[in-house]
Amino acid sequence: MKRAKILEIVPALTFGGVEQFLYNYLSHINLNQFEVHILTQEPRDKKAEKRFLTLGIKIYSIPTKKKNIVKHFKKTKELFRREQYDIVHCHLSAKSFWMLALAKYSGIKTRIYHAHEARMDKGLKRLKWKIYASLSKYYATDLFACGREAAEFCFGNADYLYVPNIIDFKKFEFNNKDRLEIRNKYEISDEDIVIGNMARLAPEKNHKFLIDIFSKIEDKRYKLLLVGSGPLECEIKEQVAKLGIKESVIFLEATNTPEKYYSAMDVFLLTSFSEGFGMAILEAQANGLPCIVSDSVSDDVIYSKSFIKLSLSEEDRVWVNEIRKNSNKRTTQVFRRMQDFNVAKNEDKLGKIYLQILRGSENSVKTDRKRSTVYGEK
Repeated sequence: MKRAKILEIVPALTFGGVEQFLYNYLSHINLNQFEVHILTQEPRDKKAEKRFLTLGIKIYSIPTKKKNIVKHFKKTKELFRREQYDIVHCHLSAKSFWMLALAKYSGIKTRIYHAHEARMDKGLKRLKWKIYASLSKYYATDLFACGREAAEFCFGNADYLYVPNIIDFKKFEFNNKDRLEIRNKYEISDEDIVIGNMARLAPEKNHKFLIDIFSKIEDKRYKLLLVGSGPLECEIKEQVAKLGIKESVIFLEATNTPEKYYSAMDVFLLTSFSEGFGMAILEAQANGLPCIVSDSVSDDVIYSKSFIKLSLSEEDRVWVNEIRKNSNKRTTQVFRRMQDFNVAKNEDKLGKIYLQILRGSENSVKTDRKRSTVYGEK
């Protein structure tokens, strides 16, 4: 039996949420049925790529549009024409329309637009993203979403398939050995209280606000652990230096062992402008951490009693008070409803979805309509 060829398109291959989503599913997909490739942008993170290469997945890269727009589209078009994929699965969220349009005009019959974010922008900026989302929906044949709010933002009332973000719960359980290892490594004492954040250092994650809040905590026992890399790294480090809190903030690169760092934390803090269904929030809850997050976070991801949502317009003192009140309220209970996001329950789901689409594609492609209602659910 000929293997179906699948192309997963991501903005970058790091240790971010989208990439972790893909890895969790692809590490369980039947590669006797599928030949999976990944298309990403340069520069490439070799450490992050290694885990996909180990699975037997091919990785291709193109320059960013900003660096060389002509080469960006030329190389993509050449790849589409050469490989003749059965499915292109695009994880660029609202900006997916570029790739989906190229895929359509390259003769690729099944084009999936996957919503991973629900943006909280207002005014012209929100309108721009809505236009992008509409174009992406137009060029797609199938709509996937990580959660209800991401789907509503990107698809409106259109039918879509809910594909949950999944994690290995056993892997993310609190581990005291990991806690001691990480805290000793970075000279964090038993008396210190660690506020943790696991996110790309990018505009939508709103680290500037997070740093401002942390700077208002006068208790010197508090440390801030920022795990992630991204375009704003230099700017954020400059802000930390200007505020005079450099000795209390630990910057770490994105990691392929995030579970160790959650165990080292005492409270998880996320101040994002936009989140579709935050993978890090799910991981933090699985670890038992109390979570204090911005109101951009979907209610769909709340499964812990130690979960506080605050508006970004709230005064800093409100955030500080909640951090202080909740810093040592770790729970060891994993809520039953969280099992919907367990790898063990969903490990072969993506492969089954691909097969179902391909089996039903012959009749559907003629009209080029979305087919999510064939196998999907709202």
